[in-house]
Amino acid sequence: MDNRVAYRVFTSKTPVGLFNEVTEPHLVVYTDMPFAGLNNGDDNTFIDDDGTAYLAFTDWRTKGSITIEKLSADYLTGKLRG
Repeated sequence: MDNRVAYRVFTSKTPVGLFNEVTEPHLVVYTDMPFAGLNNGDDNTFIDDDGTAYLAFTDWRTKGSITIEKLSADYLTGKLRG
């Protein structure tokens, strides 16, 4: 829990690595969270038939409800609404 969103993203050209960490992902629901705060957990990804990706996670600020956030086209961060 040492970042705002409590998860990290790594990329690689192959499934076995070498892996490189990308910039901390942004999630709309956590844009105002302090570092090392009570964030999310139990992250899971879902990729729809049209290629759109979503991140589903437990939001501990709301007593463990499930939150779903649409990811950016490259799947590396949340897609900020607005």
